[in-house]
Amino acid sequence: MKDTAEDTGQLLELGRQWLSKVPQGHESWLPVWRRLFEERSDDPELAELGRAWLRRASVENPCWVRVWTTIWRSTPGEPELVSFGKAYLRDLPARTRTWYPWYLVWTTLTQSERSRDLPIGSRFEGVIRCVGKRHLSVSLGQGDLLAYMAPHVAMALEPTSLKALVGWKGEFVVLASDDKQSWVAPVGYSPEDPICGRTYPGLVTNVVDYGVFVATRVGTGLLHVSSIPDRLRGHLDEHFLAGQHCYVLVRSFDTRGRLNIVLVS
Repeated sequence: MKDTAEDTGQLLELGRQWLSKVPQGHESWLPVWRRLFEERSDDPELAELGRAWLRRASVENPCWVRVWTTIWRSTPGEPELVSFGKAYLRDLPARTRTWYPWYLVWTTLTQSERSRDLPIGSRFEGVIRCVGKRHLSVSLGQGDLLAYMAPHVAMALEPTSLKALVGWKGEFVVLASDDKQSWVAPVGYSPEDPICGRTYPGLVTNVVDYGVFVATRVGTGLLHVSSIPDRLRGHLDEHFLAGQHCYVLVRSFDTRGRLNIVLVS
């Protein structure tokens, strides 16, 4: 066991020497750094090498989030890492943004700032950064405050699709907030109660095996597969796409605002 430990230590030291001599752009540099850092996450020299890589690398590099989260696990909340994360959320172009990496950075930063409750009714300048299956992510202020917006609230902006709202800038008001998350709406948003028997325009937000979720301006509901015409049931994902427009009729709704809807067209 002693010989094995000594051999491992020698190999890690050889890897460190290799990192100091090889350019960071080398295709093998990052895998070697990650392997070393996983073994010696308390090594300040290795941590600084990782930060130096983050400073030079483009946020569009698919490895950027992996390096950032690796260092974050060792020193969560470090000011420079927080700054790196906020810059990533702000600067990542919409055309290259994918849901999971952006969401991973966003939730990591949000969890580190849970104590920052936002006063209900307070207003902030902000920008919609990302669209998920159940909510939109909104960056407030200088990017240091992060919040959610419900799809049916976003419908007040009359979007051609929810994804078309990415990058939308405006003033937001806080509707609800606790030590875990805050919910916002565009200033001027006026909640509207659903009316049973009325037809509303909607946007498809998610397609699952048992039905299709649709957001309307009065709430979000599930088109259950049993209520969808037989000719469309076979492969729902072929007939319904996220962002697709449709019309639904509200049959009922519960105390939490969830709609019971049927497809009209």
